Amino acid sequence: MSDRLSLWVIYKSPRDYPGKYVIREQRVLDGGKIWISPVCDLARDLREAREKLPIGLYPLGRMEGDDPAIAEVWI
Repeated sequence: MSDRLSLWVIYKSPRDYPGKYVIREQRVLDGGKIWISPVCDLARDLREAREKLPIGLYPLGRMEGDDPAIAEVWI
């Protein structure tokens, strides 16, 4: 797996964890494929979710067309 870019996505109440904030790593691989980590971290609110992100990331916010469950994306 040759990583090109690593992103951290904070979800608010996704289908697999309703009522929770979920933090998942995603990687852009060669050829533009997206790998989504099967491992996630849970939080009670957005502040707690942000505190669980790796240090040194920059917030990108949301992009037009993002899944409604995506609260923020960090790079």
